[in-house]
Amino acid sequence: MKTLRRLVPGLAALVLLAYARSAGAQERPLVGTRVRITAPAIVPAKFTGVVTQYDTAHLAVRDTVTGAEQSFPLHSILFLEVSKGSSRGGNVGGRAGLMAFVLGGLGAIGGALGHPIKNVGTSAAVGGAAGVVLGAGIGAAWGAQAPRERWGWSVRPFGYDPHFVAPPADSTAPRR
Repeated sequence: MKTLRRLVPGLAALVLLAYARSAGAQERPLVGTRVRITAPAIVPAKFTGVVTQYDTAHLAVRDTVTGAEQSFPLHSILFLEVSKGSSRGGNVGGRAGLMAFVLGGLGAIGGALGHPIKNVGTSAAVGGAAGVVLGAGIGAAWGAQAPRERWGWSVRPFGYDPHFVAPPADSTAPRR
């Protein structure tokens, strides 16, 4: 019982710390953040750009390629993906590991079948090691050639309404 009384304040402090960290993470401002939005009622494909304005009703995003700005009512957003930046490291390590595994296995099989060294075990080990080294090099080169942008995503972040209808174009706005 004494142990439980000693643990309760510590556990309560950990729970409060976890809650404070999660609340702080949710309050990050979106303005200036690169996002990718899926809103089928507004645009048929994903829209990628930088958030220029965010309030309780709309999220405005400027496309970085064309410069066009699109406003999304919050209830029309099905997926909101926030960019975590581009990374070569994820591709390099993953592809190096994949190719090391594949060529290491093939090298071990080839070494065991051909067994140019005294016995089959040693030949398989040497072939496998050579395959791992060669595969890791090829995979790393392949991964470095293809950097990719990493995305953190959330589903229905603002209470998606599947029956949302895009508002009609404003007829009073001046045409260009």
